[in-house]
Amino acid sequence: MRDEEISLAEACKLAGVSIRTFLKYAHSAIHRDRLGRYIAKPSDNLSRDLKYFRADGEIIDITVRGSREATLLSKWWVAFGDYARTGDLSVFRELKGKRVGGHILVTDRAALRILLESEFDLGESIYSQLSGGAR
Repeated sequence: MRDEEISLAEACKLAGVSIRTFLKYAHSAIHRDRLGRYIAKPSDNLSRDLKYFRADGEIIDITVRGSREATLLSKWWVAFGDYARTGDLSVFRELKGKRVGGHILVTDRAALRILLESEFDLGESIYSQLSGGAR
């Protein structure tokens, strides 16, 4: 809804949830405009469980609080994919020293090599689960 400018009904249909369920768990992420239409807020504080690599190469689930933190982790995954293709460490420049879900984002070459040797498929979803309630 936020980026694609689609209606709440369309977004719920794409996500496979009812509007009622969405409003029950994620009502704080939207508001109504003066015409009564639901509009996504610029950011939210909803929790979501996402996949992340620890520096030792283990894939873990971390709880990310809010869309801004989720976006930061998403940028790390994009940078990791770019690094896997090119070997260019500079793609992590803006992420160095940043924390997500209480974890410092891995940006050093030695740890990234361990991650590249793992069995994770870069085409796999970073969401830990696609169903379940919001917190």
